[in-house]
Amino acid sequence: MRSTLHLAVSVLALCCAVPGEALAEDEQLAEARRFFERFVNLERSFDPAGLDLYADEARIVVVRKYPAGLPDRVVELSGAQYKKVARPLLPAARAINDRAKYFDLRFSREGDGVRITGKRYSERKRFTGTYSVLIQRDASGDWRIVEERGESAA
Repeated sequence: MRSTLHLAVSVLALCCAVPGEALAEDEQLAEARRFFERFVNLERSFDPAGLDLYADEARIVVVRKYPAGLPDRVVELSGAQYKKVARPLLPAARAINDRAKYFDLRFSREGDGVRITGKRYSERKRFTGTYSVLIQRDASGDWRIVEERGESAA
């Protein structure tokens, strides 16, 4: 009986074992989720600290969608440029309650970072567009946004 119990426990342990690499990946994705939740909370409260989550060298690409066959316009900024432009606009954004919701999010490893993809809904413009962000650790080990791509209504 004792050997049967020991065998059953051993088989169960083998079936449920997760390699160390998979545990590290799960923890990295969990950290990425926490980072993104923090980013969204800062953004929704119009806190300028949210802008500090972008690396200065980040690549930000926004495709502005125009109605009725007009060509889309692509706007591209570095993280430093984006922070400089966005910071003074935060009070106006707060005044008009310019918020976004993110949904259908997927987190996946990409290189040494995590890619977050999904949809972004602008409450003010009533527009849903695709959204993608790549986060990586900086030299001090903190997560930073190094790439962001999205769509916006004109």
